[in-house]
Amino acid sequence: KVVGKLKKYTVLLWVFFTFALLLLSSCSNDDDVTSFTGIVESPKQIIYSQVEGQINEILKVEGEEVGEGDVVAQIEDEFYTYETDEANAAVKAIESEIDRLESDGIDEEDIKKYRFELEQAEAKLNKAKYRQSKTKVTMATEGIITEWYVRQGDFVQIGTPLHSLTLKQAMELTIYVPQGQMSAFNVGDRVSITAVSLPDERFTGEIVRIAEEAVYSPKNMETAKDKAKKVFPIEIVIEDYGNLKAGMDVDVEID
Repeated sequence: KVVGKLKKYTVLLWVFFTFALLLLSSCSNDDDVTSFTGIVESPKQIIYSQVEGQINEILKVEGEEVGEGDVVAQIEDEFYTYETDEANAAVKAIESEIDRLESDGIDEEDIKKYRFELEQAEAKLNKAKYRQSKTKVTMATEGIITEWYVRQGDFVQIGTPLHSLTLKQAMELTIYVPQGQMSAFNVGDRVSITAVSLPDERFTGEIVRIAEEAVYSPKNMETAKDKAKKVFPIEIVIEDYGNLKAGMDVDVEID
């Protein structure tokens, strides 16, 4: 009898623990998570050559800060100087002819064709000047030279990538939120950010974009189960990023 009772209690205990485990597992739903991870990114820009020619000189090195209007490289401009001089000479020749005709009292109707030629010559001159100006690779915004893709002496075509520029703008990051938690997020909401390498500092971010369509979790997620889940990418900007650096791992919490 004692042995039978022990067996009975053992079975009951086993059932109880099994039920408790199932209950615990159902409660620990991933959708209850309120903290997300992301990687800080700096907005970047790639600068392309707008003319063809040889790179005569690179004036700013990788890692160097540049400002709007700074010249960072010089492309050989001999051909473009010649093109500008030639176009300028054509404009002056037509202007001189118009002045002569006017001083000779020629009827305006007879001068009209020369005025049309002058407009065309001036347009060609403006184009030549523009092309010549682009031999100086000039920054349109401030930032830091991230990487040069060409070297001094290289010949580049129009559209050749010259270098990348890390812009001095708000940093960004993207978190991936399960469908069940989407109602907690809205564009304009503030979030709290902590960097793994800066545990004592807290930063504030703002949600600027919520994807309209779900995607599968990024490949860098921890488990195969995580990878299989569909999530919504949410983009966040960090205006006052202080000591944050691009590439840092951060935790993001809903404020």
